[in-house]
Amino acid sequence: MALPALPPAEDDQVRRARDLERAGQEQAAARSAEKTTIGAGGLVVKDGGSIRVEAPGTIDLPGGAFSANSLTAATTIAAGDTISTPANVQGGGLVSTGAASIAGSMTVGGTVVAGAVSATGEVSGNHATFPGGINSVDVYNRLLTYGGGYKNQYIHIDGNQGYVPSSRQFKQDIEEWKFDPSIVSYLRVVTFRYIAAVENLGDEAEQELGLIAEELFELGYHWLVDYEVRYTEKGARVPVPFQGEVESIPFGVKYERICLILLSWAQSIELRLEAAGI
Repeated sequence: MALPALPPAEDDQVRRARDLERAGQEQAAARSAEKTTIGAGGLVVKDGGSIRVEAPGTIDLPGGAFSANSLTAATTIAAGDTISTPANVQGGGLVSTGAASIAGSMTVGGTVVAGAVSATGEVSGNHATFPGGINSVDVYNRLLTYGGGYKNQYIHIDGNQGYVPSSRQFKQDIEEWKFDPSIVSYLRVVTFRYIAAVENLGDEAEQELGLIAEELFELGYHWLVDYEVRYTEKGARVPVPFQGEVESIPFGVKYERICLILLSWAQSIELRLEAAGI
């Protein structure tokens, strides 16, 4: 005959109550942590777990780097140093005062701000601003001979790149230009070498052929001249278009318009030959 079970000792009851209380605290902590400080050991998530930040939360790393296999945020990812991932980055915004290096793809619904952005995959978006310039190693040797349409690209004084149309639908006040053949005789074609090219390549610097912007400006052909774009202390572009002899600073030549002058010149010669019966 089995002996009746003895009632639990008082110490066992206290220990069990403490265990239940501790388990409840751990479950509550796992569900929500209003504000938690993690020591030098860091935070480790195992077995395929993830760290999720709900809007309007942020991941803020003011003094260090962030490295992950993939990174997804509904709002903003901010780091004081470097953001690095071998996979994908998705978020409402990406801010890094250091570098953003992505081996996969980057999809950001907001703004990407970084000291440098490097991606072996594709970076796409509706708008991008690169004050330091855009560099593509492969584009110089990329052929467009596979067919289809291609256009000349221009850069506006505000930094935007695009195409300038010639369709009638975009123009008004259309009048035939009264060409003065003497214009051609005033265009002085010179050979030269760029100072920066000589400093970089020495005697190997290439000999160039062109016009001098200041000479065209002094002749009054301001419509053949590009002018300097100045910068304010905040970095905003301040264009300096033709405003007279004081404010305008000649910087380049609109060579595509020279072709129109030569076309008008050739037409004028043809008209003179016809008038002379030649």
